[in-house]
Amino acid sequence: MWFDDDCGVCSASVRFLDRHADAGVRFRPSRQLTDPELIARSQAALLVVGPHGVDEGRAAVATVLGRCGRWGRGASRTLGLPGIDRLGDLVYRWVAANRSRISRWLRLPATCDLPSSRS
Repeated sequence: MWFDDDCGVCSASVRFLDRHADAGVRFRPSRQLTDPELIARSQAALLVVGPHGVDEGRAAVATVLGRCGRWGRGASRTLGLPGIDRLGDLVYRWVAANRSRISRWLRLPATCDLPSSRS
């Protein structure tokens, strides 16, 4: 998962997912991207790159949740349900557009210290 490590909401989300996702999920700050297309896409959303292609935003979150045990698989399936997926996309875009303000409101630090074995 590629994420904005200058964003408190993003970093807090990644810290949570890191505690629950299986060891095959890797978290990397988007500043380490080298592909111009992925760099552009990462400005607005979390990205998950895998053998199936690139997921972003709500779909990226659902992909990683699907690797977080039984509860995560249930949440992932729920985020993919018709109607819920559209609502999830709207909520994700709103949070992403307001992530700096939300981070300040919630006093979330904009650093993400992941264990070196998982990052």
